[in-house]
Amino acid sequence: MTVHTTEDSHTIKAKGSRLQTKIARRIRQVFGLSDQDVQSQPMSVQGEDIILNDKAREILPYSIESKFRSNSKDFGRIYTFYEQATDQALDLALDADIAPIVFIQQYNKQVLAVFSEDDFI
Repeated sequence: MTVHTTEDSHTIKAKGSRLQTKIARRIRQVFGLSDQDVQSQPMSVQGEDIILNDKAREILPYSIESKFRSNSKDFGRIYTFYEQATDQALDLALDADIAPIVFIQQYNKQVLAVFSEDDFI
């Protein structure tokens, strides 16, 4: 979706916020974590989209970025999104290896996770 108006911007941010909230909730449910362990950042805040405390980061050593787009052509920047997650992982300056991961979702489609081959294998 191309942003033409303030209303367009608010609509896009609301959809992105719902995706972040969904991811944070799913992580908490699957791993038995609390709201304090896994938090969705407010939209337009710099840094990771999902904040993990030390307890959660021990279970999930990831820097999480999320992107919602209305149609598939908007995912042409997937490598840019991945680089953003990579930069955020490096900015954490933690002793542990933190892998970047990007959750993406297109309107009415399943959420997908994008990470490098090296982090998978």
